[in-house]
Amino acid sequence: DDFANFISDGVKGKVVRFGKNVPAKESGVNFISNDGLDGTRFEIDGVQTRLALPGLYNYTNALACVALAKFLGLSAKEICAGIESVKSLNGRSNVIAINTRKNSRGESKKVMLMYDCYNANPMSMKEALNILDTAQGRKIAVLGDMGELGVNERALHREVGEHMADLHIDHLFTAGELSQEIVAGAKAVAPQAKISAFATRDEVLDALLAEVRPGDTVLVKASHFMNYTKIVNELKTKTF
Repeated sequence: DDFANFISDGVKGKVVRFGKNVPAKESGVNFISNDGLDGTRFEIDGVQTRLALPGLYNYTNALACVALAKFLGLSAKEICAGIESVKSLNGRSNVIAINTRKNSRGESKKVMLMYDCYNANPMSMKEALNILDTAQGRKIAVLGDMGELGVNERALHREVGEHMADLHIDHLFTAGELSQEIVAGAKAVAPQAKISAFATRDEVLDALLAEVRPGDTVLVKASHFMNYTKIVNELKTKTF
């Protein structure tokens, strides 16, 4: 990142670099594909593996682990086994399928639920929206206030809404005072998106339950104090 040289300048010991832009001949890692909700595929010294956590930021974190493991002498096979064993922590970057009813032909489309209600900041919000954008079917974003952002909190919320400019989000739901800035930013750049803004989380929940249908992918993300976990738990119990 932008601070890599600043951190490493003057270091007398060995410096090991990792990241998406580090050449494969240096890192031993070849990127294969970003598979959206299914995670990322890549090779480590010719051995193919898959990180099940969605998002390129999780892939970058995995590259840090790969660099350290290789430095400590683990084989590519051992490292791949570790990568493939990774599971998301509860409340962070979770992706699950919700029950749906079968149609007259005995078919059913899943409702996919992405949720991260443990914490939120502008960067993680934008990354979550990027992941949602890779989904099939309708894409619904349910966002709430982000805490502890300081004096620029309103501008930072607006940036999240403006990030929707080049994304294909079909419906945005929000609750909270600061999230009004997310709405303002989205309205300015993404007129194609349907937007439903509410004062409270429970109002969002009622409207969302009436809106979701089979084939949708729903992102639920806000800082912990918004208690969006209630929305997630309600969605998990429903059959659409």
